Amino acid sequence: MGKNGACYMVFGARTKDYKGCILLYKSKDLHNWEFVSVPAGELDNMGYMWECPDTFKLGNKDVLLLSPSAALKLSYKIDKGNIVTILPDRGDRYFSKNIY
Repeated sequence: MGKNGACYMVFGARTKDYKGCILLYKSKDLHNWEFVSVPAGELDNMGYMWECPDTFKLGNKDVLLLSPSAALKLSYKIDKGNIVTILPDRGDRYFSKNIY
C-alpha cells in the first residue's frame, strides 16, 4: 500500500471538449476505487487524449510521463514553472516502462 494506506492509479483520458487529461483514483482494497481528482490536463495543443500515464519520484519531484495523442506542442509545465520536454518516440514501445 502507498500513501495513507491506499493505492493510487492514474488513467489517461480526454475531456468532453477533446483535451487530454489525467484521472486519479484511489483504493484501500484494490477492488473498490474512488475518484480523487483531475491532477493534470486540459492544455491547448497537448493532444485530444492522453494515454499510458506513468508516475514516479525523481529526487524530491513527482514526475508524470504520458503519451499525448495528436499533440501540437511538445512540452508541459510542471511544478511551478519547470519545463520538461517530451522526446519523440524511440525503440519498440510507446509507453513508459517504470514498474514492469
